[in-house]
Amino acid sequence: ATFVQYLGVLVKYAIYILTGIIALGMIGIPTASLIAILASSGLALGIGLRTHISSLASGLLLQITRSVRLHDWIKIGSYEGKVQKLDLFTTTLQTESHSKVVIPNNKLATDILENKGKRN
Repeated sequence: ATFVQYLGVLVKYAIYILTGIIALGMIGIPTASLIAILASSGLALGIGLRTHISSLASGLLLQITRSVRLHDWIKIGSYEGKVQKLDLFTTTLQTESHSKVVIPNNKLATDILENKGKRN
């Protein structure tokens, strides 16, 4: 449901921006420079947020491939625990000592991950 909600918000704002550009064009305001500014702003934003975008893409892949599921016991780097929450950007583990560890999803995609499956 998280991916669907995120996609819905993204589509909604894209429609707002597109409608605004079309409306400005219809009343005679040149929109070519506005489109160029939006494109360069999007590029700058993408470069600035590349680690977040990487975590988002990794989160989407984790949800699509289902290589990690809720309540799986995993080990990533020096952390080991039960998966409590899978979000688009992060995964939350609960360790044996009942502390919570929040790991960016891009670490799950790039580091060696040991999934020990379900465990009580």
